[in-house]
Amino acid sequence: MDAGTYVSDRTSDVNKAKTTATIKVDFGVDCSNQAVTFDVELANGTVVYYDRTADIDGIATLSLSKRKTTVLVTVESCTDVAAVSTTKSITFK
Repeated sequence: MDAGTYVSDRTSDVNKAKTTATIKVDFGVDCSNQAVTFDVELANGTVVYYDRTADIDGIATLSLSKRKTTVLVTVESCTDVAAVSTTKSITFK
């Protein structure tokens, strides 16, 4: 993977019905304060786009709350749009 992509935290809400996952992508200081787009493909095939701004260290964060599903999260590099994107599968229990 070009960027360091990882799920940093997965917690349950009070009612245990939904699980929250926090996805962090580290692009490095080259992407500090740049817009980053997260493409989230839901189980039914629908793609939802989330735009986030990377912090001063180039880390972009997205939090999702779902229940009993698997999503695919794709993130493209903010410095080189031709670069290979990073895809991660996340399962919500």
